[in-house]
Amino acid sequence: MKIINETPIKCHDIFKALPDQQKHIRVVLTNGVAGVGKTFSVQKFTLDWAEGLENQDVSLLILFSFRELNLIKDEQYSLLMLLHVFHPTLQKVTAEQLAVCKLLFIFDGLDESRLSLDFYNSEVLSDVTQKSSVKCAVNKPHQGESASLGSRLDNFPTCSSQSDPS
Repeated sequence: MKIINETPIKCHDIFKALPDQQKHIRVVLTNGVAGVGKTFSVQKFTLDWAEGLENQDVSLLILFSFRELNLIKDEQYSLLMLLHVFHPTLQKVTAEQLAVCKLLFIFDGLDESRLSLDFYNSEVLSDVTQKSSVKCAVNKPHQGESASLGSRLDNFPTCSSQSDPS
C-alpha cells in the first residue's frame, strides 16, 4: 500500500493517478481532525457528480453509513440486497444492470465502524447477489467482475492521506 501524505488534490481528481503512478486509485481514505472538511469534501464530490459537473464516468454513486451498517453487522446480505435496503429508490436495479455500471461506494463514519475491516485478507466477492457477512461486502465491494470504480471511506479522525492498496 502506497500512502501519499499532504499531497494537494482537487476533490474531483481524487481517483485519478498522480503523475508518478501507473494505476488509477481505487480506494481513498480521508481522515483528519474534526472540522477539517472531510464530510464537506464528500458532499462536494457528490454534488458535482449529481449536477453533471465532474466524474461523469461514474454511473452510480452509493453512500453507506457505518453507523447504519453496525446495526446489521452480524447478518448475511448480498451487495444488491444492501443497495435495496439502504437505498429504496434502487429497488428495481438488477444485478445485470449493476454489472455494466461504474460504481462508486462512499462509506461514511469509519471511526464509528464496529466491523473488523481488513482490505487485504478478506474474501473477494465477484457476484453482487452472493450473500456474505456485511463485513465482507464492505471490505471488498470493488473486487471481482463488476465494473466498479472504487470505494471511498470517510470521516476518520487523524491526519489526511491518500492510499492505493493495489
